[in-house]
Amino acid sequence: MHVLPIIGGRTLSDVTAEHVEGLTAGKTDATKYAISRTLSSMFGAAVKAGKLAESPVTVRFAKTVRTKDDASIAELDEVAALAAAMPERLRVSVWLAAIMALRIGEVLGLQRRDLDLDAEDGPVLHIRRQWLIKASPPRYADPKAGSAGKLAIPASLVPVLRAHLDRFTGPDPESPVLPSTIDKRAPVSQTTFDKAWRAARDQVKPGLHYHDLRAVALTLYNRGGATAEELMRRGRHTDLDTATVYQGVTAARDRTLTARLDEALREVIK
Repeated sequence: MHVLPIIGGRTLSDVTAEHVEGLTAGKTDATKYAISRTLSSMFGAAVKAGKLAESPVTVRFAKTVRTKDDASIAELDEVAALAAAMPERLRVSVWLAAIMALRIGEVLGLQRRDLDLDAEDGPVLHIRRQWLIKASPPRYADPKAGSAGKLAIPASLVPVLRAHLDRFTGPDPESPVLPSTIDKRAPVSQTTFDKAWRAARDQVKPGLHYHDLRAVALTLYNRGGATAEELMRRGRHTDLDTATVYQGVTAARDRTLTARLDEALREVIK
């Protein structure tokens, strides 16, 4: 999309709401969203810098959200079956995605010190790093922007996590939660994990992607009465429009919603 024909030769103060409307006219919803987001940021910066009295961007278009079909959403009993189909040392990875809404890089980046199962205010999981699978060689790095933080852990999941730590995770605070069988100081390799995941998936729900398990977690959280802002905090989604959306979401509220999630979870974790 080229801006030159409409606003390219104008000064900031000459651009009007009508010009902005001209840029978005006839475009798809996704393109309208991208244009309005970019222009809002640009003119907003000019207003903040004192170069412009007000922004000509008066209309913001909603971001188009693609919904998942039924084939990509697993039910809780299917999640339990997927976990059971994984090798024992990797089973916890299914629960970390399907209940805690972690991404694969965050799961592989977890260390023993990140699981505070005996915290005074209730068990919590800290997201402090990710494992960069595509780096050469793979390495630890900061989490994806906006993803660091801590999440309340449902009570029913605590025994599962504790049993895994006792059996498969090294004793040091920096020990990977999902260690490689070759080098205990590093997480399991992506190749090994993918092979195990595909085998389990093909037994239980062919076509399901590991990342799709996050939808299970957020669906359960939503059923507990979470607001859109609380869902975004739990899933750690952020973009230009939601940079300040988490300010009103408290740890206490996260614990309340997690307790409601636990009511559904205890039916499949015996």
